[in-house]
Amino acid sequence: MALKCLGQRLFLGLTQTTHSLFINQAIYTKGNALALAPCFLTNKLGCFNVFMVGHYSSQLQASGSDFSDDTLYPLVSVKVKGSDEAVLKSYTHFVTRAANILNIDISKTILLPTRKERYTLLKSPHIYKKHRAQYEIRTHSRLLQLRNITAETSDVFLEYIQRNLPEGISMNIEHTALKQMPDYLQPPPEALEFLKMQRKDSENIPETG
Repeated sequence: MALKCLGQRLFLGLTQTTHSLFINQAIYTKGNALALAPCFLTNKLGCFNVFMVGHYSSQLQASGSDFSDDTLYPLVSVKVKGSDEAVLKSYTHFVTRAANILNIDISKTILLPTRKERYTLLKSPHIYKKHRAQYEIRTHSRLLQLRNITAETSDVFLEYIQRNLPEGISMNIEHTALKQMPDYLQPPPEALEFLKMQRKDSENIPETG
């Protein structure tokens, strides 16, 4: 099936391009490693800093995307991640519910592997090397996929969910679209002739019912 789809794209002169845009990221302070590790266990707000890079519309203009409003995206991937699993679960439920209300084809929440970072530090700030404590930071990730959505609808929907993005959650958006294949990537004439013959043979196969 994959080879057949690839052959059809070569025959039609289409290629798949991906446009990625990073929306919002939570950046944690790294000034003092000893003060960094316990803050995730006690969940103190003062131990991390949220860095906003702007809303989706402004980031889309800054990235210089050449897709028009009538472009049809076969796939738009929305990846969100954060250290609080409960907040992440609530936000993905909100995005799924909003897409269902707007009749947008959205996949189920895809669970991605959890990233774990461990830090082994001294219990005392300067001495007693035998006495140590180990801290763990877990970053949970979820993936949502929008299918067969126009560029205009995608911009409005992504702007809406990004404006409701909770603190400490980052979002990464990836657009996949079909574009005309450039001239320097055109297949040789022998390959085009083979694809034409294969297409004719597939059309001449009688249907069995």
